[in-house]
Amino acid sequence: MEEINANSNPKDDKFQTEEVGEKSKKSKFAQFFLKELSPRTKKILAVFLIIFGGLFAFGIYILPFDTGNNTTLKEKEKPKLDTACPLTGVYVQKPDAQRRPFGVMIENHYAARPQSGLDKADLVYEVVTEGEITRFLAFYQCQKADEIGPVRSSRIYYLDWVAELSAFYAHAGGSPDALAQISRDGALDLQHATGYFWRSSSRPAPHNLYTSINKLEQYASSKKYDLNQVDFTSWDFKDDPTKAKRPAEFNFKIHFSSASYLVEYIYNQATNDWTRKIAGQIQKDAKNGESINVKNIAVEFTQITKRSDGRVNVGTIGSGRALFFIDGKVTEGTWKKDSAGERVIFLDSKGNKIKFSRGSTWVEVVQDGTKVEY
Repeated sequence: MEEINANSNPKDDKFQTEEVGEKSKKSKFAQFFLKELSPRTKKILAVFLIIFGGLFAFGIYILPFDTGNNTTLKEKEKPKLDTACPLTGVYVQKPDAQRRPFGVMIENHYAARPQSGLDKADLVYEVVTEGEITRFLAFYQCQKADEIGPVRSSRIYYLDWVAELSAFYAHAGGSPDALAQISRDGALDLQHATGYFWRSSSRPAPHNLYTSINKLEQYASSKKYDLNQVDFTSWDFKDDPTKAKRPAEFNFKIHFSSASYLVEYIYNQATNDWTRKIAGQIQKDAKNGESINVKNIAVEFTQITKRSDGRVNVGTIGSGRALFFIDGKVTEGTWKKDSAGERVIFLDSKGNKIKFSRGSTWVEVVQDGTKVEY
């Protein structure tokens, strides 16, 4: 008589039988794979399985997640550019638009060329200093430059443009009246200091002093300045016109003084910007070799007079004639600035505010009567 285990279950016996059957099937398949297939066929199957497995894994990685809008992981990781930069109108991440601008004095003596960092500036003022040599005041808010210079000294009239933006002011010394006003007005001064500026061995002093936005941020933090405060009125900005509405070409020249400071802008229809030339040569960045392209140019006519000490006075407060080169065209109008702390306003001939295309703007401040050829 067959012995029956009291703890056994007929269903368990059934499952065990099925399991044995499955193992038998697997065993037969393995035997077939090992014995019946040729070595060459085995290699082909193995390569196929490896490729298939790799493609399967890659497909899982790139397939969009079910978010309801078919957004991939990579798309979700893209920064959200939803805030207009106050200085340029370009859409950036919100924290970038909340940074206080840095103003940096950059020289334009022929021994200082090519300069570094002008291609990254959001806004640039250019005006003559003594000797009819132009100098730049470059503002950085929503773009960063890892090399800026050569950094040079301050002049008093640049302080009115710093004041209207409540900007930090980086410079290497300055004229006595400029230094006195910086102290008197409590400007956010970032005077040349060891650790935040450096000298390049590739050029002789004084044309070899450089800094960067990261260095200036560290400097401002060390002085307990507030880095995240925007306290100025933004100009009006607009989108680019379609290519069909842009002219094929347009060039113009500004005769600041001598041929060494002849400025020319060449319009680029495809990108709707202007390539800058100085003294007949395309002006390029010293570090990356790229040409300096500018979105908008405003030419501001004012009174510039020589002083007894050899320096000049530049009229920054008041009003005067202006020309605006935007979208490959020129518009006549005026500029107006009521006080040092007020933002300069640009108007067309009908009194409407000028609308700049989104991007960098260079303001060329020239003596009344200066020849602008277009």
